[in-house]
Amino acid sequence: APAAKPVVITGAALGLPGTDHIFDDANIARLLRGEQFIEAIPVRLRQLMLEKHITRLVKTENGGSFETITDVSDVIKLAGRGGTFDLENEFGISSDRNAALDRVTQLAIAVGIDALRDAGIPLVLRYKTTSKGTKLPDRWALPDSLRDDTGVIFASAFPGLNSLADEMTRYAVDRARREQVTALQSLRARVTESNGELIVAQEIDHRIEELCDAIQKEPYVFDRRFLFRVLSMGHSQFAEYIGARGPNTAINAACASTTQAVALAEDWIRAGRCNRVVVVAADDITTDSLIDWMGAGFLASGAAATDDSVEKAAVPFDRRRHGMIIGMGAAGLVVESSEAARERGLQPICEVLSAVTANSASHGTRLDVQHISQIMEDLVSKAETHSGIDRHQIAPHTVFVSHETYTPARGGSAAAEIHALRKVFGKSADQIVIANTKGFTGHAMGAGVEDVLAVKALETGLVPPVANFKEVDPELGELNLSKGGVYPIEYALRLGAGFGSQISMTLIRWIPTKNGVRAKANALGHTYRIADQTAWNDWLIRISASPNAELEVVHHTLRVRDQNAPVKVGDPEATTTHVGTASQAVQSSEARLQPAATVANMPANAEPPAEPKPVTLRAAVAKQAEVKAATTPQQPPKAVEPTVAKQENRVPPTTSADPVKERIIALVVQKTGYPADMLDLDLDLEADLGVDTVKQAEMFAAIREIYNIPRDENRKLRDYPTLAHVIRFVYDKRPDLAATPPVAAAVTPTAPATTVPDPAPAVISAPVAAVAVAPAPPVQAEDAVKERILALTVEKTGYPKDMLDLDLDLEADLGVDTVKQAEMFAAIREIYNIPRDENRKLRDYPTLAHVIRFVYEKRPDLAPGAAPKPSPVAESKPEISGEPIPSPLW
Repeated sequence: APAAKPVVITGAALGLPGTDHIFDDANIARLLRGEQFIEAIPVRLRQLMLEKHITRLVKTENGGSFETITDVSDVIKLAGRGGTFDLENEFGISSDRNAALDRVTQLAIAVGIDALRDAGIPLVLRYKTTSKGTKLPDRWALPDSLRDDTGVIFASAFPGLNSLADEMTRYAVDRARREQVTALQSLRARVTESNGELIVAQEIDHRIEELCDAIQKEPYVFDRRFLFRVLSMGHSQFAEYIGARGPNTAINAACASTTQAVALAEDWIRAGRCNRVVVVAADDITTDSLIDWMGAGFLASGAAATDDSVEKAAVPFDRRRHGMIIGMGAAGLVVESSEAARERGLQPICEVLSAVTANSASHGTRLDVQHISQIMEDLVSKAETHSGIDRHQIAPHTVFVSHETYTPARGGSAAAEIHALRKVFGKSADQIVIANTKGFTGHAMGAGVEDVLAVKALETGLVPPVANFKEVDPELGELNLSKGGVYPIEYALRLGAGFGSQISMTLIRWIPTKNGVRAKANALGHTYRIADQTAWNDWLIRISASPNAELEVVHHTLRVRDQNAPVKVGDPEATTTHVGTASQAVQSSEARLQPAATVANMPANAEPPAEPKPVTLRAAVAKQAEVKAATTPQQPPKAVEPTVAKQENRVPPTTSADPVKERIIALVVQKTGYPADMLDLDLDLEADLGVDTVKQAEMFAAIREIYNIPRDENRKLRDYPTLAHVIRFVYDKRPDLAATPPVAAAVTPTAPATTVPDPAPAVISAPVAAVAVAPAPPVQAEDAVKERILALTVEKTGYPKDMLDLDLDLEADLGVDTVKQAEMFAAIREIYNIPRDENRKLRDYPTLAHVIRFVYEKRPDLAPGAAPKPSPVAESKPEISGEPIPSPLW
């Protein structure tokens, strides 16, 4: 039975228009105070609307008529538009990931991160075991105990449209320029410079030159991430980012989407599909790419106001209402089972007593008044049955969070909502205080600003005033509209409606704190809601596997501070440094979440002064070099076969200053985020460092560019599985970069052994057999090829340079997938002027050592001595792909 498994809300967050930062932590307090977020639309965007040749529906009491808009004064002039938002710098998302996201997905990820912080659910740093048995930091994600029972629902009415419009605009502009050039060139051929036509010819020439310059500076190139950007992927992208493996979906119920998402989340939890759901909702139709189209659409439908005064246009429930104002926003809610909240000792904000979602099957833009009344009756009746409440007793303590869009009275939402309230609550309806946010934010479409407001109004007891109300509508009668301030509310009834007869409602109840005192609007968060300190301490210890767990906020993200240094698995000498005690961890977490002066104490939206620029899914771990040195015993000299045929299987030893190695390590650091001192040259790029084939391709492209290595179509990424291979690749193609010839080293002795110093780290074999591989030759001072390739890898992966072992697999260890590998090799070809080779395969270059070797093979002039040829690499792990990965960038 539903009552046996209560569903609660433990966290909520907002992104709002009209502020300096969309995700300012002060947003909720501003909204509760009733601050105005609507502003004027720039004239240039109004002009673009006019150019759409709009025929507008004009609604009147007697019906409607159509009129054609011919003057810019007749288009919409106001909107709730977003301010500054930088997902990379504010939330620590990598530039690579960010570039593949639509704006709506970016907003959804950001608000989800903030909602988790409000709910007191931290991310932990996950480690992975490398092919060499060492531990490397992998990504920040949900703790293991939360991953499989955390679902995600993405709610949006217009996902992907901004990216689509931007792509179409860039294409159209480029095509128009080219067509103009063609037309002008044709015209110019007919114009002579005599008979007074000289001036005309000069003007044509000047215009052709301007267009050609514009085409050269802003050429249209199809974005290979197009599909990812236009698909509705906020749910999957957010789940991937936090590591949530529970049920996952996206919904579009137009402007009822967020309320419907809460209803669906409640169903999932009650059905046992998961214990918590993160609802992430976002929409933004007010961007430069979309506002002229979407504004024209609402204008044509007769739903938009064209006033230039907010006080005259944004008038919810007022007799003067005549059209809505479009807006944007993001809303995040963490919905959980009460048991899940209790397990970590946290007091929820409120309980979901009842939720319904339906469709009136009536009209595309009008509300079915009678059916909405039936839905509200169903909502309240279910709550009474399961929770024992009485509608008349709760009415004086209820806030109705309306959908009201202040569209024309005929067919608008105000009449349907008020009719439903009076039908369901009878005379008690007048005791319910009515709230509305659209008068301050504009209509945020599918982003449920009101759903979050309902939660935060209960948490604080504050209800924002209804904006700009002056004249009572006789059709609605006297209403108990909020005047702002504190109200004795304990229940919130939320109604969401959307195009296509969508209707959803929720009824939630405040869960009082221990002392019954509500938090201030500027002092919200999870710390004051820790009701059971012992349970909270125990939970932190369990999820962090450390009795000294501490919390920190970095780039808006609540995290368990990492206290481990990656060491070899099973190493008896490995140690972990702990900071504080379990009790201190809680006190520390509370202190760190206050806006004080230390790094961990910084506000969620502030940049920690001592925190390096974060990289996606990677984190630096201190003292890796010291740990490695302390735990690695000295090896005696090894016996090797001085056979020339076997020399090429090993990376020759290098001096302390190896510029090629350093450059390639720097490149891997940039691509992966690992510190340079953690990058053993024998780590597999893909398996150990998470450098997938795309990143490998990008890194090799950069290396070719750095070292001016021609493109080789026969080269395969899989032949360069480690950093050692990549460095060797550079020396193979650019032997001029090496100061001395390589030292012979054998893999399999076949003759009497000769004692020589221990060579460089062993090469991790690639996922293919019999592919030419050879590590980089030794140098006395600087290895420019390696350094350049490492720098390129750092750039492509985000890993710190000192973590980039040359033998790490680009895809398996460093996360450089085939696309990025192709980009990297293209960059390398450009750097080193290496011709393209159609037969070269990315999989033949699985590591940085392979990449470096590639450079030297194609550019032997880069090394003073001849670089040895590679020998076959032993098969040491399954192939990622059974077929070669073709790349047009080789």
